[in-house]
Amino acid sequence: MVRGSTTTPTNLVVNGTFDAGLSSGWTTDDPTDIKADAGNNGSPANPVNSVSLQSKTTSSNGHLFSPQVAVSSTKTYSISSWLNLKQLTGIGEVGFYIDEYNSSGQWISGQYKTGVHTLGAGNVGLTYQPSSSSVSKASLQVIVVGNSGIQAYFDNVLWTSN
Repeated sequence: MVRGSTTTPTNLVVNGTFDAGLSSGWTTDDPTDIKADAGNNGSPANPVNSVSLQSKTTSSNGHLFSPQVAVSSTKTYSISSWLNLKQLTGIGEVGFYIDEYNSSGQWISGQYKTGVHTLGAGNVGLTYQPSSSSVSKASLQVIVVGNSGIQAYFDNVLWTSN
């Protein structure tokens, strides 16, 4: 019997397990409500560290941005993450969006991918292909809808090339 080798795909996004907190390029426009959490609320694969996502009490959305990842318009990418949506008292969701940038880091366009609005924990998976040959970098944007009573935990981001 010949055994095939299994290769672990390379994660293109830095600090996808948040073991280094919100650093290494991860940023937010709402550090009060979107912050590193070390309370064992993470994914089963790495439970200690995650990001706590809480909605603002105003109608403004909060955002978590991944580090920019080098991409090619000739490739397709898989992005998976773990989300535990524990509370939702209003109308809203945790949305997943891809920001696209040119080689100078200027924003070109974006792609809304999916939204989670059902309580529970599990993996969120999506496929991404750059919208044009002008796109050379991309970033995952996690959107927390304002005034929705959301409390969620986000973890274990894996961005791979297919």
